[in-house]
Amino acid sequence: MQSLTLVMEDSLFQAANTYATERGLTLTQLLKTYLTHLTQVSATTSDPLEQFSQGRLSRFETMKLLNV
Repeated sequence: MQSLTLVMEDSLFQAANTYATERGLTLTQLLKTYLTHLTQVSATTSDPLEQFSQGRLSRFETMKLLNV
C-alpha cells in the first residue's frame, strides 16, 4: 500500500475531518472512498455524450471535448 502526503489549508482539513468523523470514518477512509468513486466513474463513463446525459458535464464542456 502506498502512502500519500497532502498539503491543504487548516480550515479545509478541519472541515473534512469533521465530515468524516460525523459519518464514523477516518479521513483516510473518506478520501479512499472518494478517490475510488472518482476513478470508477471516469473509467465507466469516458464518453462525453454519456456524461452530458447524466448531468456530469455542461453543454460547453461536452462541446469542447467533442471538438465542436
